[in-house]
Amino acid sequence: MKNSTRIVLSSMAFSMAWLTISFAFPLLGVRYSLGYTRIGIIGMVSNLSFAIASALYLKASASVIRRSLRIIPLVSGFITFLFVFSSADNFAYIIGIVSIVQAFFWISMEIYLGYASGTGNAEKYTASWGFPMVFAPMVAGAIIQYVGFKPLFIMGLIFFVAAGFMAPTVEGYGTKNHGEKPSVIIIMPLVFSGIAIGFFFYVMVPYLKLHGYSYVDIAIIETLFAGVQAFVFFLLNFIRKMPVTIYSIITAIMSAFPLILVVSLSMYFIIPVVVVIAVASAIGFSKILSYISSTTSPNVGIFYYETFYAIGFAIGSSVGGFLFEFDRMFSYFIFIFPFIYSVFFLPRMKNSFDVTC
Repeated sequence: MKNSTRIVLSSMAFSMAWLTISFAFPLLGVRYSLGYTRIGIIGMVSNLSFAIASALYLKASASVIRRSLRIIPLVSGFITFLFVFSSADNFAYIIGIVSIVQAFFWISMEIYLGYASGTGNAEKYTASWGFPMVFAPMVAGAIIQYVGFKPLFIMGLIFFVAAGFMAPTVEGYGTKNHGEKPSVIIIMPLVFSGIAIGFFFYVMVPYLKLHGYSYVDIAIIETLFAGVQAFVFFLLNFIRKMPVTIYSIITAIMSAFPLILVVSLSMYFIIPVVVVIAVASAIGFSKILSYISSTTSPNVGIFYYETFYAIGFAIGSSVGGFLFEFDRMFSYFIFIFPFIYSVFFLPRMKNSFDVTC
């Protein structure tokens, strides 16, 4: 089997495993009667794990990457099996452990793609983890709704194991360093996008469940997010190149859109928010990542990309959850920062950076 095929199959299986089990994380918090603050902390841990993994793998060798792609899925599957026996006392610990462990697979695969031979590997990888995003929520929601949580975790275990057996073979590689580091100002919108997405998944989703929406209803909303994001990923391939600063500004401003929830938390407002932040995240992930990749080495670039987004997600889920539980109206102030960024950044746009993506 060709390595390019293994990249697709392994990434798709791992993505299916992670997206289905992580769908259950905030909903388990609701099931065990946790408040928004504690559910938000679960979201913080599950995503800061990517920053931790990318920092530890800044100088990872080919042998480390090879072992990670083989072993991490199997370890993730074993930990996922523990959910079958979990309870209100220990489920959060299992979430924390599996979140940290699984992050090393994604970081390993992304580093590998930066060095792998052949063409189109990155595009194949993006499609292979992005495609399950469209239907994984529906599968997870239906299983939980009609069968329960335990069968969901059994399915996750199976996909994790399959990902390990189909992992690509990593050959030795040399260092690849452009000698630069990406501009913090340009990549800052990844933080804002993370805040919006973290708030949606770990504050809005629990809110919807607590207010009578079924698991399938929530799955439909998450599928809408994934579908819009995937569609924008596709469209961006046909949009002419523009300065990356333009994409940064667009990502930042659109990530502030959840401010309209100050008016109401009805579906008439939540659904537009989901659509807009999905578009913002697709633009940020695609164009800002492209800028990072052209600026520095794969290891360093992935560290910046994953860390900035993870910090934002952690703020949106944990700080957003705490403020939402304390005072719902006050919680929306975390979405003011993108406007502050835009006001200070806009005057510098034309003169500071001219990188196109």
